[in-house]
Amino acid sequence: MRRLHERLISRVFELQVLVPVLFLAIVWLAMSLGTNMYLRWVESRYDELFNRNLSAMQAAASLGNVMADCHVQWHESRLGGAELREYWQSVQGSRQRLESLLSGLSDDAMLLVDRTMILNLLSAASKVIDAEGNRAAAERLADQVQCESFRELAGRAAVLSLELSNRHAEVVRSQRQSLEILHYRVMVARMAVLFLGLPVGIWLGWRVARRLESEVSQIAVTLGDTESLADSRQMEFRITRQSRFEDVQRQAERVVERLRFFAAELQSVREEVIQSERLAAVGELAAGVAHELRNPLTSVKLLLQHASRRGTEVHLESAQGALILDEIRRMESTIQGLLDFSRAPTRNPIEHDLRATLQRSLNLLDGRLSQAGIRLDLQIGDQPLLVFADSEQLNQVFVNLLLNAVEAMPAGGVVTVRLLQVVDRHVAQVEILDTGAGISSEILGRLFEPFATTKQRGTGLGLAICRRIVRAHDGQIQADNLPGGGARFVVELPLGGAAELLDL
Repeated sequence: MRRLHERLISRVFELQVLVPVLFLAIVWLAMSLGTNMYLRWVESRYDELFNRNLSAMQAAASLGNVMADCHVQWHESRLGGAELREYWQSVQGSRQRLESLLSGLSDDAMLLVDRTMILNLLSAASKVIDAEGNRAAAERLADQVQCESFRELAGRAAVLSLELSNRHAEVVRSQRQSLEILHYRVMVARMAVLFLGLPVGIWLGWRVARRLESEVSQIAVTLGDTESLADSRQMEFRITRQSRFEDVQRQAERVVERLRFFAAELQSVREEVIQSERLAAVGELAAGVAHELRNPLTSVKLLLQHASRRGTEVHLESAQGALILDEIRRMESTIQGLLDFSRAPTRNPIEHDLRATLQRSLNLLDGRLSQAGIRLDLQIGDQPLLVFADSEQLNQVFVNLLLNAVEAMPAGGVVTVRLLQVVDRHVAQVEILDTGAGISSEILGRLFEPFATTKQRGTGLGLAICRRIVRAHDGQIQADNLPGGGARFVVELPLGGAAELLDL
């Protein structure tokens, strides 16, 4: 019991101390992980925003440059044939470059740029000169293309470049403002945890310490001394409240010492009570022993008196001698039963399989069961059932109960031996059932008392001894009649290890 109590106290202390610490550690870990994830997300957002708007602004600037280059090259190409061919090749390269820039613009830039219009104007510029360098055709279209196409294209490119720059500047400003607000909120939360974590941790630690101190310092144990059993007085022992754990620990140690002392006293008183009950039972046994011994002694005396009347020498017939021996054995059995009942048995408890003890008892009575024509119905299961008990004394109990079952069925019958495990009560249950006439209602209530028997040749001490053995093992024994006829005896014993819990 002491080890179990210490384990429970240790487990409660661990939970009370570790739970707040683990809670704070988990909170800090979650905050650290969340902060790292947030910083990584902000960094990726800045990179994405920078790359996106840089590409858009480069495309807008390059768009204006391409339009300006096309305009300049057009005027220069009218000076000679060689320059005209170079201009045609330059226009083709500018067209490819512009297509690449337009495909790289963002969605916001594409809303401002009429991609089809720009490419059509550039295509018209490229068609001014054919692959053969036909200057006449170029001169016929020069005024139209120069005055309309390139002028409109160059003006539109400048406007688009300015609008794209303004639009992306606004987008960058808006997203930067949103990120700054979110960053400010995260910083506020981190600072709150940083500044509140320390006082909260100190407060939780203080609460845990106060709770432990309160639980220990408020211990109040009411104990009774050896005289309390006689005069019903109780001695109250309280621990005073102390400010230091060392003082509380010393007082707790004193309580443990007092508990051990009173446990020893209680055990001593218990033994005295058992001894008193045994002495009281001996007083009842005296009358029974006198009656049990008087009858066989009277028979022996009458036989000897009858034989002495025939002469000086005593001559006994064989039947008379057998009767005398039988009566003497009966007296010996009574005296031996009385000695067994009055003497406190010495227990040697060990942890063993209860099935093995039952099987041993059945093996001892196997021949007796066969001679009486009794069939055995054994139900002990396949799994070991461990008990902490004296196997020799339990064997004595089972043999006695099985013999009673055999004697209750002189014409044969069925003996059922059943072994069960009652999980919720942590006990092993042995049931022995017979199909005899059952137990008389007159004796059922005092069946386990000394000299309570319905047998003509019985002493009535067997079941009393069985009850004392079972009780010595912190068990119970009961008997009742079955509805369909026959008797049932039930023995309950604590499972293995349970007896150790009773020791402080």
